Amino acid sequence: MEDELGAEPPRVRCGRLRGRGWWQACCGVLRRRPWRAALRRRPWRDGPRCRPWQDGLRPQAWRDRLRPRAWRDRLRCRRWRDALPRRRLVAALSALVVVATAGAGAAWRRSEQASDARVVALAQRAAVEARELRATNPALAVQVAVAAYRLADTPGTRSAVLGSAPPYATYLRSSGGAVRLIAYSPDDAVLATGSGDGVIRLWHAADPRRRSPLSDLPRAGGEVNTLAFRPPGGDRVLLAATERGVELWNVVNAARPRRMAVLPGAAAAAFAPDGRALLTAGTDGSIRRWRIAGRPVQVGAVPTSAPITGLAVGGGTVVTAHADGIVRLWDANRLAAPTVRDPAHPGRTSAEHPAAVPRHRGTAAGHLTTGTSRGGTKAGGRAAATGRREVAAVDRRAVPAGTVVTGLGGGPGALAISPDGRSLAYSGNDGGTWLCRLDGGRRCGTPRRFARPDEVVRGLAFSPDGTALATGGSDRTVRLWDVATRAEVAAFRQPGDVAGLAFASDGQSLAAGSSTGGFHQWHRPVHDRDPTAGLVLSPDRSLLATTGARGGRLWDVRDPWRRLLLSRWAAPPASRLLMSGDTRRLATLQPGSAVTVWDIADRGRPVLHARLPRRGLAGAALSPDGATLATGDKTGELVLWDIAQPGTPRRLTGRNGFRDVEAVDFSPDGRLLASGDADGGVWLWDVREHTLKEVAHHEEHDAAVAVVRFGPKGDALLSAGHDGTARVWALAGPRRAARPAILPGHDQAVWHADFSPDGRTLAITDAGRTTRLWDLRGNRPIAELTHADLRTVLYAADNRTLISASGHDVRLWDTHPGAVAARICQAAGALITRAEWRRYFDDLPYRPPCR
Repeated sequence: MEDELGAEPPRVRCGRLRGRGWWQACCGVLRRRPWRAALRRRPWRDGPRCRPWQDGLRPQAWRDRLRPRAWRDRLRCRRWRDALPRRRLVAALSALVVVATAGAGAAWRRSEQASDARVVALAQRAAVEARELRATNPALAVQVAVAAYRLADTPGTRSAVLGSAPPYATYLRSSGGAVRLIAYSPDDAVLATGSGDGVIRLWHAADPRRRSPLSDLPRAGGEVNTLAFRPPGGDRVLLAATERGVELWNVVNAARPRRMAVLPGAAAAAFAPDGRALLTAGTDGSIRRWRIAGRPVQVGAVPTSAPITGLAVGGGTVVTAHADGIVRLWDANRLAAPTVRDPAHPGRTSAEHPAAVPRHRGTAAGHLTTGTSRGGTKAGGRAAATGRREVAAVDRRAVPAGTVVTGLGGGPGALAISPDGRSLAYSGNDGGTWLCRLDGGRRCGTPRRFARPDEVVRGLAFSPDGTALATGGSDRTVRLWDVATRAEVAAFRQPGDVAGLAFASDGQSLAAGSSTGGFHQWHRPVHDRDPTAGLVLSPDRSLLATTGARGGRLWDVRDPWRRLLLSRWAAPPASRLLMSGDTRRLATLQPGSAVTVWDIADRGRPVLHARLPRRGLAGAALSPDGATLATGDKTGELVLWDIAQPGTPRRLTGRNGFRDVEAVDFSPDGRLLASGDADGGVWLWDVREHTLKEVAHHEEHDAAVAVVRFGPKGDALLSAGHDGTARVWALAGPRRAARPAILPGHDQAVWHADFSPDGRTLAITDAGRTTRLWDLRGNRPIAELTHADLRTVLYAADNRTLISASGHDVRLWDTHPGAVAARICQAAGALITRAEWRRYFDDLPYRPPCR
């Protein structure tokens, strides 16, 4: 029995039953013996292969398994064959689903790629248009640049953001007409604007992110011709003058202004220097003075010979412009206390006679009301009917301290006087601007004309210190001029004609009204106006030396954004500067004539160390220890000089046979000297023994080499020149240096180049004032900057700030596009409109970058 139970049953024909050994064994026993007898047998029932039968199988399952094997096999195989088409169909459908899903995924990826490509193309196009828009609408240009960068981070969009040089313009829209007048409060907290349609608005001046006005004053009758705040020393009071009325507003709470008084209309008005009185000028040619403490009271008047078209006050001087083309200057103290005579008492003045203080009683503009001893009034300046004595409130003895005959028909179009009263500026209605300096007697010398003669200037404003003058007019440009030299130091473009101009009291902001119905603000528009001809940084990037028309200066630039002036000294205006590695020697290079070496060990007192006259001088370099000077000249000679001791340099050695050696540089360790000549050759020399031993050279350039520069670690040498290319020479071993890698892209000759302190990036500047930034880890372009102030460009210690100069003030550039975009949005003002968005970004979803 055990053998029969243990015998292996024959293999079934249905392949799906294979592998079920216990089932075959048990079924074989049941096929050979009667099932009733088999169930009575314990041995097979207790066998290890049949134990699952005792583990809870249902009776139905028992009956299914006790059927004859052949029938059961045929049944199972038939079921399997019947299910085969369904399985094949399911498999085919599954395959189709997989293929369709894969195809849909591929199509979706292609669609996404096409969409991304379109977004990148639109962003690139917008970046190009933003660069072109800077010349006409810089406030909109920076927002378009930031939007393009946030849509696609590419070299082109990064260039558009980084090239938006500060100061950034804040543009705020006003719903009125053209903004013709603008004024800052003395505390620089409130900005007032006046439009041609009489709308006066108050704005938050310190926070450009507040894009809505604080309040609107009730619409004035007629065009606003004067808008000014009272000088510091009392409540914040705003003066708004029209020909229908002169209004005084208390704007201590700018959100809820309160009208203080209304005076007769005037062609112009201004506060007296002390702020306690008001001066008004009418078309009848009279200057009236009003006491504004409490109820306004007229206290005097001065007649003139012609209608007054303009009025300005500064430094104790009152200036009036007249329709006959004459500008008159008055002593403010004389106008402050007019000597009004009493006919009955010739020795008594208006200050002594109470009845001599006339009071305004609703008379028309240009007429005065005179008081009588009984308090009666009579308009029009006629004698009272009572016949009592009349006190004339007119000082006919006041004469101007100085006059300027302008020869302008109809009088000057704009008038301004500096806060210190030393400079006067005026412009003509047909073009031209004149500037004259006033002496102590308020007399103007010969007015000097400057600016463009065809530009109609409608706005003039002096900076608080009186050293800069802002002009603006029909050419849609706000220009800053140095008062001392009458040289233009900055220019800011805007989309509309410039009308009103105003400086903040600290000089850190300049506001300009526009004919487009808004106004622009430029923050920190005036910097050091000393033209900078050359600059150089120490190897550790902590010391900056500059030269200009006013001599040389040393700066502490450990924080480049807060540079500290260390000293000034009388240095020639050299265009190229050199500094030794130990920062103890500084050389100023005057091409074609001489090299002057200065000892700057004492930062506060640079002294002359040596001077080397050299005819035809083209280039020079200082060794890291400051003891050796290398020079190259137009004759093709390369010379080493000993300058360790003060006095005349001593010649060490030289090599000739080159043509125009213009580029020279020492390696950081002082062992190698690199030079470039006009034939396109770059040479490496061993100078450890104060000799010129050739180490290696290449002639990859097609034109003269203008720049050679070692990397900060001395393992790379950059050369660039007039062929518009830069080449980086890897110096793993000078004698087995690889072929230089080329960095193309410049259309003009390369003037200057500098490595970042970590040696990872490179800034290359060409003659077109374009600076390209390169990532040297893959020789990939990062961004491109274009600006008139880009000539000498150096990296600061933080590896991301560029310091540049080109005849103007030293300028800083942040090369991190995200940080620059954040600063742009901080000063953006009004957001880009939907119409402007569609113009530059088509149907992309409207996403203002500075929301």
